[in-house]
Amino acid sequence: MGQAPSGPKITAQDRAVLDMKLQRDKLKQYQKKIQTILDQEHAIALAALKAGNKTRALTALRRRKYQEGLLQKTDGQLEVLENLVSTVEFALIEKDVMFGLKQGNEVLKQIHAEMSIESVEKLMSETAEAVQYQREVDEMLMSTMTAEEEEYVQQELAQLQKEALPALPTHTKVDLPEVPTQEPLQEEPERSQIKETSKRLTTFLHTMGHGANDKLYITHAEHSGALGQHSASSGYRAKPEDIPAFRTPFDCCALSLQPFTHPVCAPNDDGTGIVFDLLNIVPWLKSHNNTHPITGKPLEPSSLISLHYARNANGELHDPVTFKTFTEHSHIVVIRTTGNVFLAESVGKLAGGRDLVADVPFTKADLITLQNPHGTSEPAAPKPAQVAQPSSSKPAPASKPKPAEAAKPTQGLVATTKVAKATLPYNASPYSTGAAGASLTSTSLDPLTKGEMALYDEEELMFDEIAKERKEKDKVKQRAYVRMVTNMGGSLNLELYCEKAPKTCYNFLMLARQGKYDDCPFHRLIPDFMIQGGDPTGTGRGGESYWGTPFRDEYDLKNALKHSERGMLSMANKGKATNGSQFFITFRETPHLDNKHTVFGKLVGGEEILDAMEAVPVQSGTDKPLKPIKITEIVIYQDPFEEYKKRLAKRLEKQAEARGGKAAEKTKSDRIEDKVNWFGEKVGAKDPASGLSTGNTGGVGKYLATATKRAAPPTTAAAESDIGVDAKKKRKLGFGNFDAW
Repeated sequence: MGQAPSGPKITAQDRAVLDMKLQRDKLKQYQKKIQTILDQEHAIALAALKAGNKTRALTALRRRKYQEGLLQKTDGQLEVLENLVSTVEFALIEKDVMFGLKQGNEVLKQIHAEMSIESVEKLMSETAEAVQYQREVDEMLMSTMTAEEEEYVQQELAQLQKEALPALPTHTKVDLPEVPTQEPLQEEPERSQIKETSKRLTTFLHTMGHGANDKLYITHAEHSGALGQHSASSGYRAKPEDIPAFRTPFDCCALSLQPFTHPVCAPNDDGTGIVFDLLNIVPWLKSHNNTHPITGKPLEPSSLISLHYARNANGELHDPVTFKTFTEHSHIVVIRTTGNVFLAESVGKLAGGRDLVADVPFTKADLITLQNPHGTSEPAAPKPAQVAQPSSSKPAPASKPKPAEAAKPTQGLVATTKVAKATLPYNASPYSTGAAGASLTSTSLDPLTKGEMALYDEEELMFDEIAKERKEKDKVKQRAYVRMVTNMGGSLNLELYCEKAPKTCYNFLMLARQGKYDDCPFHRLIPDFMIQGGDPTGTGRGGESYWGTPFRDEYDLKNALKHSERGMLSMANKGKATNGSQFFITFRETPHLDNKHTVFGKLVGGEEILDAMEAVPVQSGTDKPLKPIKITEIVIYQDPFEEYKKRLAKRLEKQAEARGGKAAEKTKSDRIEDKVNWFGEKVGAKDPASGLSTGNTGGVGKYLATATKRAAPPTTAAAESDIGVDAKKKRKLGFGNFDAW
């Protein structure tokens, strides 16, 4: 009827196929373009690793992995849709196909957005906007990526690190510097004279207590004795001996030294307690047969007291009564019956004998001190028992003398032990501890009304006695002689100079008596330099002193030995005042070690054994001997310290006997004096002439001599017996009669 013939009708299936092909073409185009961006992100990650920014490199790799995942996901989805479109049942799945194509378009939009060069360049920018963008991108990628993809990114990052970071340099052996053989060139006379004058002036100023300054007053460093002798305590501080006692923080477990979560208290016999974490102390007790980790005494899990701390809004521990925050200067106590923790002032002044939190009464015996900064330190760990001597030929170590039960000085120059008035120990000093005066003028110390005598340390007195200067013929008695038996087929005979390094020699001898050096290897050997040993572990990082802590150097004492020849015995250390148990024997003169290591002996026999030790080869690249060199045992032939202890014990025993004899004699004389009056006559004794007592029973004039009473007149029988006797020779008795008056 005049209408144009209709063309072929486009079905929904044809339209879906067309959209799918368009998406496939765009995807291939994006794959070619995005490869450039992926390569650029790889370069960004590599540059960030070289710059040390691992976080930025990880963000770039995650974004790269995310973009690759988008391409693979879209390609797989289009392949599935192509298969669905070609099926006969297109009408049944038309809705699903259209939804899939719509999702494909959204994914292509995301890919297009990811292809922006500006977004890639933002990864390397340092601006605030770029940093915020990097953070948002990183958070988004971490939430969308799976665990496998994240593992792949981490592996790729590790591979990049190997490429970016340089390889570590190999260990190279450093040769020790040689001692100069030529004398230094002489300086000009004028310049050397100026230097000498400047040196003398500096020495004078330091001697006078002034540093290198022109101030008209004494600085803190000068007053403290660092540059002079202005302080009375400078001599004591010149050689610090004691390491300050470590106090466990009040909010930490004494076993792990970490903040506790379930605090419990282990009470001690002296009214103090140590805080542990329940999660740490229970496994310890199970594995150590219910032994206290600090005191070494038996500790049952049932004796642990659960602690209840109060916390403020900031999570800090505080007193539930006064709300004062606990610090390292707080006096903290716990009530045994309830486990509530308070300040000592709250319990003593405000509580009135009742727990103000649980409202229950308590006694003074129920209080356990957890922290008292003004009292004694925490109980120290028990000293390990001495190892029994394996051979009967080695003398057993003599125990330290105990002059009095009240005198038990602690480690250090002056101890603060209370001394009874009746017994004065031999190590008593003429000084007081100063605790009474300090408590009088301080508001933070506990009141103390009784003076305490300070005690010198017993070992320090022994060292001073050994180090006294003596005649040349008596110096042999001040030295120790030992034999170091080795596995090299012989022994090293050593002479220890106890008068020049008393503390170092005492440490060596006591460790030898305890057997610490038995089967101990020489772990370090440097030919033409020295051989080092004394570490029971054989690693060079172990070994403790006799006291369990590092002790001072003695290379600065008067007439100290030097590393002047082959065979000198010296202490190994890792810095100033860090001596332990390790020592070394030199193979030659080593003056560069003077004033760094304490020399305390030298080799006097066994030179061939030392030569054999030096000839042992070492492992390649190390100083460890290829053949084990060990100390079998150490035999002590002479020990001046043991002789001193024996002499001291005898002297103290004689003093004790003398004190006991004087006391008995005084008691006897007191009894005699009580029975004699002022005239030397025994009170209550009878006069042989009169048969009367010379003493009086009391009253006025009780010490005056009593008058002798008249004798009674003779009886008649006595008068008759005198008839016939001459009257001149007759003895007249009495006064007679008074007829002639």
